[in-house]
Amino acid sequence: MAKPKVSEARAKLIWGRIWEASSSYYEGKATQRLIAADSGLSYQLVTKWKKGLSMPSPETLERLADKYSVSLAWLSGQDVEQQQGDYERFSDISNRAFSIAKEMVEVLLPNGTQDEYFQVIERAMELVLEGRDTAEVRGILFEEVRQMKREG
Repeated sequence: MAKPKVSEARAKLIWGRIWEASSSYYEGKATQRLIAADSGLSYQLVTKWKKGLSMPSPETLERLADKYSVSLAWLSGQDVEQQQGDYERFSDISNRAFSIAKEMVEVLLPNGTQDEYFQVIERAMELVLEGRDTAEVRGILFEEVRQMKREG
């Protein structure tokens, strides 16, 4: 089964955040080649991100977030502040949400799209930020992802 095309608007939002984080990291001297090197991927693939034709994988976003010292949630396009001052705490929260979401998607949506994956990450982030514990987040996501799969 072929995966549907990625959301161009979402892909461009994520690219803009990657470019902003890279520009800040390299003090205004970011290039696509530097981003490719930082991500460990090809220049051609980074060009597809820029054009909105594809998006980086969640693992790549995690690698870039660590490299550029920004939160994974912000870099992945979520509507959160860049979290400069509270970065460590926010990074722990976003990493927990990412880990839970990854578990759910691997088990329940192994053939899911990147958009579905990011939907699950965003929902996990919301639940974690509400202060819910890991077991509760897993339970809620389990039901929501099963429903998403049924609706297909």
